[in-house]
Amino acid sequence: VPDRVGPAPAAAHAVWNRDEAERTASSSGGFFSLLARHVLEQGGAVFGAALDEDMTARHVCARTVDELAPMRGSKYVQSDLGGSFSQVKALLEEGTAVLFSGVPCQVDGLKRYLGKDYPNLLTCDLVCHGVPSPAVFRAYLDGLEAARGSKVVSVRFKDKSHGWSHPWFTAQFADGSVYTEDFNRTGYGRGFGMQLFLRPACARCRYTSTSRPADFTLADYWGLDEKLALPVERDKGVSMVLVNSARGQAVFDALSPRFGQVERPLAEAVAGNPRLASPLKANPRRAAFFAAFAALPFAEVEKRFLALPSLPYRAAAKVLTPAMKEKIRKLLK
Repeated sequence: VPDRVGPAPAAAHAVWNRDEAERTASSSGGFFSLLARHVLEQGGAVFGAALDEDMTARHVCARTVDELAPMRGSKYVQSDLGGSFSQVKALLEEGTAVLFSGVPCQVDGLKRYLGKDYPNLLTCDLVCHGVPSPAVFRAYLDGLEAARGSKVVSVRFKDKSHGWSHPWFTAQFADGSVYTEDFNRTGYGRGFGMQLFLRPACARCRYTSTSRPADFTLADYWGLDEKLALPVERDKGVSMVLVNSARGQAVFDALSPRFGQVERPLAEAVAGNPRLASPLKANPRRAAFFAAFAALPFAEVEKRFLALPSLPYRAAAKVLTPAMKEKIRKLLK
């Protein structure tokens, strides 16, 4: 089996799609869409995560530009790979160009499954903060549906209508109404941020480094120097792109007329995306959360584990520096 993880790249790239509409529809700078269209133009197939009509995240195959739309935007829930690996293999065997995107353990899994290198395969992994439980996501949506009396028909985990630096969670209902809230203030966003319902393996993730299994690594370019002048509005989203292989570099160069980019120090990208350096720490309350989740109505679980703290505490938390917070944490232990 070929070596599945490349050496760390020398630099990172801050990238933005020159197509304004495509960039706006994407989670960050719209680089994934450029890769995907490039593969489709060769008559190829693109695999990525999309939410189906029941709001379950599944890996699906796109052969047209229209079919790409559901793959855009982050999905903060584990995707069901279904039969996608065998579909990828069949397409590769017949000489079709394939782009597979997913979290790094999925990309590595695909490469192990294939067992050999295919020149017509392009892969792209995401900087992942850990994958949340689909059962918890479903329970959260059930709560929204019960409160609204209508079925959720679409979800955006990171709606950029309030700007890229402030991701909002937006759910649309069958009756035409919309629920939208700062992602970090929703029960689901808070639980995700606290690592309450991520897979246990995520706390021991082997892929949290700059040596990646895919040709490209994509993320939001958090931590991009504020003083850096960009020729575009940064609040519409900027992609952090690592080019990890010679194959990736060739495609990056070929696509360069379609995007704007600035080469940046790798250390800056790592500082802004700490999952390029180490896994998230496991939350010691995870077991208690799932015990409650198994035994109690979800509204009760939300109250106990996911509710926003009281206002005076929140006001104080805004004033406290990280060093002060650390001191308080030590005192409370």
